[in-house]
Amino acid sequence: MKIITKDPINETKNKLCIVTGIHGNEAFLFEYLKDNLNELKLESIEIKLILANQLAAERSIRCIDQDLNRSFNSIEDNHETKLAKALLKTIEGNLILDLHTHTSEEQFSLVSKENKEKMKNFIQCLGFKHSIIIPNELTKKSSLIENFNNSISIEVGSHNSQESVNCAKEVINQAINYLNGEIKKKDVKFLLAKEFVYNNADKKLITDSAVENFVKICKDQYLNEKTAADESFIPVLVSRNVEPGRKILLKCTEENK
Repeated sequence: MKIITKDPINETKNKLCIVTGIHGNEAFLFEYLKDNLNELKLESIEIKLILANQLAAERSIRCIDQDLNRSFNSIEDNHETKLAKALLKTIEGNLILDLHTHTSEEQFSLVSKENKEKMKNFIQCLGFKHSIIIPNELTKKSSLIENFNNSISIEVGSHNSQESVNCAKEVINQAINYLNGEIKKKDVKFLLAKEFVYNNADKKLITDSAVENFVKICKDQYLNEKTAADESFIPVLVSRNVEPGRKILLKCTEENK
């Protein structure tokens, strides 16, 4: 774990905590945001920037033993579960941002179902079209955002792209404005996450090109050569080249449906 802190000019009123590198292959954001801290003029907000899984980042891999974002309520004893316990003691703030990148360009937020109403105003300030609501039964409180009631995860774009860096910087600007009481809301469509779909075959599967993030899938539509949809849903976090046992996508529905 690596931590950078920038203190405000005046007496601290609010604290913003930014977590990067929960997955080591997404940790490139940390160095760009560390440099960006020097450019920010903070009157009364303290910022803490955390590189969470430093060892995985140094090896350019997603994790050492298991997904850190499934380790905050795990009974295992390994690198990520120990790190999760340390992060629970380290992360604090009036607003906590858990920044991620993924294999596509879409930008959206994720919030735990328990915290959705509390975080709704900030989510509406971000300007993203979609926000995914994560119920506890989906990940059993094993993710970071389920363990801090003033936190959200944000997918800022594709891995190692300048666009994702620019998005992350803008998210931080919006967070500072929000903590300073500058709230400008925009329309957001909230989607409820239902379940992950995995590759249960014994070989790599290529996701059909018609399967795209936030584009509705109809019942019986094929996701790949082996898997057909058993119901209609909205896909999110779509992966293309999926090894056996790995996630293909996350099923979502429109909120209250």
